[in-house]
Amino acid sequence: MIRFYEDDGNPLIKILKNAAKYANLADCLKDEVDMVGPGVFAKFTINTINEKVEVNFYFKGEHLTREQWLNRKFNMRDHPRYNLVKVDEQFWSQWESSADKIREKLNQVTKELEKESINDYVLNLIGHGIGGVHAILTAAALCEAQDSDIINVFTFGQPRIGDQVFAYYMNMLQIDEDLDLRIFRITNSDDYVPRLPFYPSIRAVHHALEIWIPPDIPSECECPEGKIFYVCIGPIENENEGIMEESRQCNNKYEQTQLGTDSTHFGPYFGYFMGGSC
Repeated sequence: MIRFYEDDGNPLIKILKNAAKYANLADCLKDEVDMVGPGVFAKFTINTINEKVEVNFYFKGEHLTREQWLNRKFNMRDHPRYNLVKVDEQFWSQWESSADKIREKLNQVTKELEKESINDYVLNLIGHGIGGVHAILTAAALCEAQDSDIINVFTFGQPRIGDQVFAYYMNMLQIDEDLDLRIFRITNSDDYVPRLPFYPSIRAVHHALEIWIPPDIPSECECPEGKIFYVCIGPIENENEGIMEESRQCNNKYEQTQLGTDSTHFGPYFGYFMGGSC
C-alpha cells in the first residue's frame, strides 16, 4: 500500500480532481441528446491543457438507494467475447445495448479532431457507480479493437463487474506494451457499493488500480495538513486457495456488515460530491 497527500505537489492530485469534476457533471446528465441506450447517458468534451489535447468522455451513474443496491440481483454470465471470462449479466446487457451509440459518439470525437488536424490526443473515460462500469467496458472494447492510443479510465465508487478472470484480463491490458491503458478506481471511505456483489457469495473481483480515500488521518501518522490517500495494487493470488483476492488494506478492509452511509458513495471525491451541482 502506498500513501500520498493532497498538498505535496503530486501531479496525480490535479488529474484526479479534474476527473472527479467530470464524474460530477456526468451525474447531472438528463437531456435525451446524451442518452446512448436504456439508462445509459454519456457526453464528451475536448480540452487543451498544456498543449495536450484531452477528450473527456463521461458516463452517468444511477442514483440508487442503499436498499436498491443491496436488493439488486447480481448474476455472473459467460462473456460473449472473452473465453472463460464472466461478467455481471445486467451490467453487460446494459452496456452492450448502448455500444453502437457509444461508438458513434467516439467517432464524432475523431471527426471533430480531424477537422483541426489533431491526431494525437488522450482519451479519458470517466464514470461514477454504474457509470464507472460503462467506462471500464468501453475501455476493454477499445483496447480489443486497438482504436485509441492513450486511454485513462477514472471510476468513482464502481461496483465489481466480473470474476477473477475478468480482473486478470483488465490487469493484463494495463501492462500490454502495445496498449497505453491506465485505470484509476477511486473508492471513498467505507462506501459499500465497491464491495458489491459481496464476496464470496458471488465470486466477483475488482481489477487494479485502487485509490482509496480514508475517512480520516490515522492517529499514528505524522502527516502534513491536508487529505491523505492510499494506493492498493491488487488483486493478488492467494497461493493457498489458488484464487485472486483484493487487498484488505483499502475499501475492501470493511466487512459486509459495515455498510457506511449512502452519502459516502457520492463523495466527497477530491472536493466533489457526485451530482451535487445539478
